[in-house]
Amino acid sequence: MDTLITVKKYGSATHGRVCSLVEISQFTTHSLKEALFSCVSDLDDTTLRSFMIELNRCGVGYLRVDDSLIRISYTGSFPEIDW
Repeated sequence: MDTLITVKKYGSATHGRVCSLVEISQFTTHSLKEALFSCVSDLDDTTLRSFMIELNRCGVGYLRVDDSLIRISYTGSFPEIDW
């Protein structure tokens, strides 16, 4: 089964006093490299390692970039690191 990686980017929206996350964008890819570096230009080793452990264990990983939350998930087999 092919691996399909989904990237969703969320930002905060304020409605009165309530703050919530809204989906800003979404795309799918077969490349973990494209998924990661489409939203993050530089990842330190510790952050990358933590993210990969979370992705492997749960099938989904989260990254905070500036004031956005990035959600990367996959279906199929665990995505290979393709860089």
